[in-house]
Amino acid sequence: MPINSKELLQLAQELAASPTEVKRRAAISRAYYAAYHRCFDWEKKLPLAGEDQGLHGSHETLIARLKNPHERCDKAAAECSRRIGAQLEIQREHRSWADYKVKHHLPSRMLTEQLQLAAAVIERCDRHERGERISSASVWSKP
Repeated sequence: MPINSKELLQLAQELAASPTEVKRRAAISRAYYAAYHRCFDWEKKLPLAGEDQGLHGSHETLIARLKNPHERCDKAAAECSRRIGAQLEIQREHRSWADYKVKHHLPSRMLTEQLQLAAAVIERCDRHERGERISSASVWSKP
């Protein structure tokens, strides 16, 4: 049965509530993938994909395309794209750290920020698709 980004984010939140480090690290990963898949779907609705900057990995290229939207995107879509690209890049860095820096203790601040960023990215995509005008502070205030 298919799943969606909000279900992945919900799982991340459930994992984050665990006192075990392994589940908290898994929460960071699930939160990233929730945001990644939402951004991937959102980008498909743009008139044309942005510039991938010659990168080759699927995650790197999506982030690059989002951060460098095509000139045919209207101003609101381009701004949304740049913002979610920047936020997704931070989340990818958190996910990589949580997955590969296993000899280091996971900072609780990283987990909190990851969950907030993922929720903000999903909300930003949803609101943009509904045609809502969003002030930067309403969705992008620093966690």
